[in-house]
Amino acid sequence: YLNLEESTIKMQTNLDEKLIEATKEAVETYEINTTELNTEYSTLADAKKRDISSSINTFKTSLESKTTISGVLTRNLLDYIPAMVYVMYDGYYIYTPTYIPEPLVNENGVQLFLYNDEQIAQPTQIINGEVIEGIPLYKTNSGTSTTNIENAKKIYKHILKTFVPYTAEYNENGRKYIINYTLDNYIRIIGENVQKEGYILDDLDSLESDILYNPTSFLEKLDENVAYRDDIDNEIVVGNFKYIYNSEGEKRYYDPSSSSFFIVDVNNVRQFLPETYAGTASAEYKKFTYIDSNHQDYTTVYQLLNKDPDNPALHKWYESDFTECETGGPWWINIDDDCSAYNFYAEAYCFNNWLDDSSNRINKQNLLNNREDNIINNINNNLNLSIANYKSASGNKDFKLPRISEADWEQALSNISVITFLQGVKIGLKTYNNYAVVTSEENHDFIREELLYIIENNTHCYHKYGCGSDSNDISNDMIYKNTDFKPQSYYTKNEDDEDVVVYYYKHSFTTDGESYSYMPCNVCIISSNNFEPSDEFLNKYKIKYRNAFARERYVIMERINLFDNV
Repeated sequence: YLNLEESTIKMQTNLDEKLIEATKEAVETYEINTTELNTEYSTLADAKKRDISSSINTFKTSLESKTTISGVLTRNLLDYIPAMVYVMYDGYYIYTPTYIPEPLVNENGVQLFLYNDEQIAQPTQIINGEVIEGIPLYKTNSGTSTTNIENAKKIYKHILKTFVPYTAEYNENGRKYIINYTLDNYIRIIGENVQKEGYILDDLDSLESDILYNPTSFLEKLDENVAYRDDIDNEIVVGNFKYIYNSEGEKRYYDPSSSSFFIVDVNNVRQFLPETYAGTASAEYKKFTYIDSNHQDYTTVYQLLNKDPDNPALHKWYESDFTECETGGPWWINIDDDCSAYNFYAEAYCFNNWLDDSSNRINKQNLLNNREDNIINNINNNLNLSIANYKSASGNKDFKLPRISEADWEQALSNISVITFLQGVKIGLKTYNNYAVVTSEENHDFIREELLYIIENNTHCYHKYGCGSDSNDISNDMIYKNTDFKPQSYYTKNEDDEDVVVYYYKHSFTTDGESYSYMPCNVCIISSNNFEPSDEFLNKYKIKYRNAFARERYVIMERINLFDNV
């Protein structure tokens, strides 16, 4: 019996390690897909679900390869996975088994659709110049087909369920509101005659003077290296360009030689923004926020980034209705000045003043007090619903989800995270039932001060938040997020016409004609932990960190936009 106990403990420890390793590999796959292989703007629902599906496949493949070696898993791996949870910035996805209608497919496994009594293999297709839309076909229990989903045969299958926002009901002085939370202090409020969203911040009083009277202190000059070519047949080169974020939170690079903005497509071809007028579908803009006199509302003006056909040398400012600003707009802003940091604080300043207005009857501190509990309860409730399907189909009536500890929840909500569950594996004297939590530190969906690095031009190093080993001259130092220091790559041809991978860094310096990447300083290399910032450090980098942190948060806000996810 003691030998069996010892063997059971060893098997459980071994399976714990393999579960954590597989979950780590799933997180790494998600990070690679969202920070290296794809553009950093892949925030649309289909792109996000694609990246998560790839991560799930990595988890299953990794876990199966690690556990079948020792003979632990002898049947379908999915039978042991009751759920996976992807904790995102403003909501979550659950991968779990459920009952779904079985689609009717052709010999290649492609779902069929019905149009004019004809089965077609695409939901839409073009026939004689006409767009044809079909109706999905499903199997029935009798072996026939149907377009009525209620009569379809149901199959038990693991699927990635629809995105669920972190939502809670909030009652204050007889008024009810629906609150959408995020992993930080950005919230959305929906109620009777109310629809507001923004950041809840505590330090705005100290910044009030700058926010109202010194907006230029928030403007930034951002730059990075870009691999590009002007034609598909040209050789790829790496050049350094300034960039700004447009009104959609996307980078647009500025070429001073032509006074034009451009993007780089998947083939590394540089595409300049087309000439067009403000208000057209192809027009792109830079935003700037004006605070209204009541300090609770703001208006936004837009600078056209495209070249105007009538005035190609000018990038004019426009009102929200695309009429040209009578005053010329904020004339003190250069075309290559990024306004993200100022927009962040201006909008947050108005939002917090609105919350502080007693007539709104909303206590902003009460909004945040139960934020984590609401998020946890939201996820747990949906997990329990998912497990009901799992239990009924698997026949394991006694199965219950293991209780996730407070420490693990704190870790899971500290950044984008993956929670995986594994159960039903027979190990010696017991049945395995456990979970793993792995948090991502390299993604474009969340930011903390600790994930911002300082480029020090004097020593050609970068430093973590709080590192005190840098020099006193910070005039040329800039701060960027940690993912900007990952190696970038592109494909090119060698002398034998073979594909080869070339690596470069977004931030580098040049010495004697050679380009070198910034490296972490010795102190940052030795210390794997985050530093506790000293008063000297905070005073030195106060403005730069203030702007960098605001910029990155604002970009996340612009990309994700809670209104689109509800």
